[in-house]
Amino acid sequence: MMMMSFSFPSYNLHIENIEHPGVAVFLSSIPNIRDVFRLATKASFFWLYTPASAPTNVKQITLILAAFDGVAVTYGSDDHKIIRFSLDYIAKFKHDDVEERKERARKELTGVLVHEVVHCYQYDAKGSCPGGLIEGIAGIFVLIRHSPETLTRIIHVRLGPPPRRLRTPALASSGIPQAKARAQRARTGPQANADAEPR
Repeated sequence: MMMMSFSFPSYNLHIENIEHPGVAVFLSSIPNIRDVFRLATKASFFWLYTPASAPTNVKQITLILAAFDGVAVTYGSDDHKIIRFSLDYIAKFKHDDVEERKERARKELTGVLVHEVVHCYQYDAKGSCPGGLIEGIAGIFVLIRHSPETLTRIIHVRLGPPPRRLRTPALASSGIPQAKARAQRARTGPQANADAEPR
């Protein structure tokens, strides 16, 4: 069986306001950000592509924690993807180290990160793919977000191809995703590059 081979992009973290209460919630809920990113990247390659079709263009993924309405959005250029994650949303999962609430926060915030990393690697049939399909495909990954062990098992113990391929020839032959309206609504602040290509 042919194993998937790929290189990880570099992962960057930018916090716009370290005093925001959402920052403490995020860092205490997800102490292993790098591991979450790497597992989500592996899962994206495993479920969306064959070794021959896996994209190699994404060199950097930057996570920006910033205060804005909404949850998260992914945009960027062909080789540098930017995930903006709302500190206002994250702050809603304050847990005060109560284990049950902390676990709920971990699952929710990890799920959002996995969902957005998948967007970094999705195709969109050159803009013709319905937004609901793009979101639905990324949403499938969230179903297995609760357990890093589940992701690891799926990736490393591959007994055959997935029962259903989560792509079509049209999707596989297109460019990087374009969710322009959603990305433009979420772009706020000086770091937003008006010329950047949204996912």
